Amino acid sequence: MSTLSPADFEVMSHRMQMIALEAIEVLVRTAGSPAGLAGDLGACIYTAAGDPAAAAVGIWGHAFAGQLPIKYILKHWADDPSVGIRDGDAFFCNECLYGGIHAPDMATYMPVFHQGSIIAWAGAMVHTADTGAIDMGGISMRAGSRYDEGLKMPPVKIAEGFVLKNDVLNMMENMVRDPRVITLDNKARLAACLRIRQRLLELVEKKGRAYVVGGLRKMIQEGSRVARERVSCLNDGIYRQPVFVNLSIPGEGEYLLRLMVSLKKEGDKITVDFSGSSPEAQGPFNVYSHVIHPYGTGYVCCSHLFPDLPPSLGLTEMVEVRAPDGCIIKPGEEAAVGASPATAFAASQGVFVCLAKLLFDSEMRSQFTGAYPYMTLYGVWGGIDRKGNYFVALGLDINAGGFPARSDMDGVDAAGFNVATRSDCEDAENIDVIQSMSYLWRRLGTDNFGHGKYRGGAGIEYAYLAHKSPMMVLMVIGGCGRFSSAPGVFGGYGAPPLIGVKVEGSRLVELMQEGKGRIPSSLPELLAMGEELGGKMTVYSSMQEMSGLNEGDLYVTRQPGGGGYGDALERDPGSVMRDVSAGIVSRWAAENVYRVVFDPETLVVDEKATEEAREAERRERIRRGVPFEEFVAEWSRKSPPPQSLDFYGSWPDCM
Repeated sequence: MSTLSPADFEVMSHRMQMIALEAIEVLVRTAGSPAGLAGDLGACIYTAAGDPAAAAVGIWGHAFAGQLPIKYILKHWADDPSVGIRDGDAFFCNECLYGGIHAPDMATYMPVFHQGSIIAWAGAMVHTADTGAIDMGGISMRAGSRYDEGLKMPPVKIAEGFVLKNDVLNMMENMVRDPRVITLDNKARLAACLRIRQRLLELVEKKGRAYVVGGLRKMIQEGSRVARERVSCLNDGIYRQPVFVNLSIPGEGEYLLRLMVSLKKEGDKITVDFSGSSPEAQGPFNVYSHVIHPYGTGYVCCSHLFPDLPPSLGLTEMVEVRAPDGCIIKPGEEAAVGASPATAFAASQGVFVCLAKLLFDSEMRSQFTGAYPYMTLYGVWGGIDRKGNYFVALGLDINAGGFPARSDMDGVDAAGFNVATRSDCEDAENIDVIQSMSYLWRRLGTDNFGHGKYRGGAGIEYAYLAHKSPMMVLMVIGGCGRFSSAPGVFGGYGAPPLIGVKVEGSRLVELMQEGKGRIPSSLPELLAMGEELGGKMTVYSSMQEMSGLNEGDLYVTRQPGGGGYGDALERDPGSVMRDVSAGIVSRWAAENVYRVVFDPETLVVDEKATEEAREAERRERIRRGVPFEEFVAEWSRKSPPPQSLDFYGSWPDCM
C-alpha cells in the first residue's frame, strides 16, 4: 500500500469501480428475474479475507452483506476435504442466518486465485422472483416461521472448474414454482463473477499482484480514515426517532409495531441503538441485526454521508448497531424474515431523520435530506402467462417512489427506490409482454408526498389490469397503510398512508373494446365512479392477501412519495400553481395546505389575498395551540386499540 502514490491510488480505485459496474451490466443483460432487469442486484469486489472493497449498485445492501457468507466459507470449507476452495469454484447462499438478506436475495461468490492463492473474491447478487414459499414471490404474509419461506441455502458449492453443477441446479429448480428464472439468474451471477475475475487477473498481469491486493485493502483503509475525519467534525449528540409499522396477518387482523431509533454521535463514531423496539412478531417482518448494517446504515453512509467516496467497508466501520435480544431487529433463529427488508427500510428511515437533525447544523448541510418512504409496496403476481407457462413476477413499480425534500429544493418525482439508486420501474409495455400484466394507467400521484416549503417527490400511482391471462393471482405487501409513509422534517408534512383498491367483475375490458363510457385514469377518478364500472369495489390498507384476478379485474395503488421540508406557508405560490397545473398538487391542497388564493380558471395567483390568507392561518395556529404540558397530559391518555398491541410490546414503551 505504501508504494501507491495518490495518483496511482486514484486510478486504481476508479478502475475497481469500473470493474464492479461492468459486472452490473452483465447481470442486467443476462438475468432472468424481473427484479434483475430493474436493478435489484449488486456486484462487489472483496479482499481475500472477504471485506467489501469496491461495490456497484443495484443495492448497497446486497454487496455489503456478502462479506458474511464469504467469511463463513473461508472458516468452514477451506480446510474441509469434502468441500475445499479451489480455482474455478463458486458458492451460492441465500440463507439469512448465514449472512443473507431474505430468501429471494440470492448471491454467488467466486474466489479469485493467482499462483495458487486467493487474492480477492467476486460477488454477484440478484433478487430472484420465487423461493417456493407457501405463497409465490418469496415473501408470504402468512409465514409464521422460517419453515414457511421456501428455499434457504447456506453457503454451498454451486460451480466447479468454472462450470455450474447441474445436480445443484436441478435441486434448486425442484424447489420453486418458476425453474426457468432461478437457473437463468444462477447463470447470470456466475457470468458476472467470471467477468470480475477476468478483469482482476488482467490487472495482475499488467500491474502485479501486490498492486491489486494492496490497492483493495487501501480502498478500505482510506475510506475509513476519511469517513472518521468527517464524522468527527459533526456535533456530538443523541438524536431519536420512532417509526411505526402496521403488520397485517391474513385472517387475523392488523397489529402495531414500533422501531425506536436512537443515533448517538460521539467523536468519530456513530452508534445506532434499537432499544425500545417491538419484540419478535408473528409474521415475516422480523429482521436480523446484521441486515440493518448494510440496509439501515451502510447505504446511508455510501449514498448520503460520503457520496464522493468509493463505497467500501471502510465507510461503515465507524458505525455500530445495537439491538436487544428478542426484539424485531434481533429475533430468534426460527423467526419468519421474508419481509425483513421492509423493517430494515423502516429502520433506515429513522436513521435518515436522525441524520437530518445531525447534519442540519454542520458544513455537510448540503447533503441533508428529509425522510424517504420506509416501505414501498411490493406487488407479486403469477399463474399461467399468455404463452401457457407457469410464472412468477415482481411489480417493478417499487422502483418509482418519490425522494424526500432537501433544505433547498423539492424532492425528485418517481426517483427510484431509496436503497437502489440505479433502479428502474421498467416500461409498462415490457411488463405487459414479459410478465403478462396490463396497466390501465401509470402516472404521478396527486398529493402523494409530504407538503412543505419544499415538497417531497411524488410517487407513482398505477392500476394493474388482468387481461388475456388464463390464470392469475396477486399479492401486495406493505407496512404503511395506517401511518405516514415518510414523516416531514423541520415543519414539513409527512407523506400520506397508502391504500389499495380492488375492483372485481368490472366492465372495463368491454367498455374499452366498445369505445364507450368513461374510463378512469387516476385513483380519485376511480373512487368517484363507485359502482359505475360494474362489479365490486373494495378499499384495502396497503396489504393485499394473495387472491385471484379474473379477466377485467383491477387493482390500484401507489408507491409512496418523500417527506416535506419546512412550513408549507413559506412555499412560493408560483411553485404551488405549477404543481396544480401538472396534476401533482390538488386544488384542495393548494387552498387548504398552502393557503394560496388563485383564479380557478387561469390559475393566476392573487398575491395580496394569498399573503392575507397565510397570515390568517398563522394567527389560527396560535389560537389552536395549547401549552406543552397540557398537550402531553392529553396525548398520554391516548392508546391504540388493545387488540392491535399483541406484537407491540408493553404500551407505550415496547420491550
